[in-house]
Amino acid sequence: MLVYHGDTDILLPVIHSLESTRRIAARNALKDQKYDSAWRFYGDFAGIRKGYRKGNTTMDVISVRGAGHSVPTDLPGKAFQMINNFLFTEENKAIDYSEPIKKH
Repeated sequence: MLVYHGDTDILLPVIHSLESTRRIAARNALKDQKYDSAWRFYGDFAGIRKGYRKGNTTMDVISVRGAGHSVPTDLPGKAFQMINNFLFTEENKAIDYSEPIKKH
């Protein structure tokens, strides 16, 4: 599961999203992966990632720097990279949200 939000969102502040996902993880016995880390967009800081996991089930919470409530509309490039990497990462491989989109 991927939960993302803009860090300038006034309707759903980052702290609310982090707390809500922490509660969902606790209710579903997902363990905190303890890897709060930054992700990048073309080498620049793009936001923070927090992860939870139980078996093959993962839940990542991603903030998108500079985006408001509508991340894909505000910053479509960052949103596309983030969602593409979430969808197309090989099974049982760690998702690298910083990986640039490959051009074919």
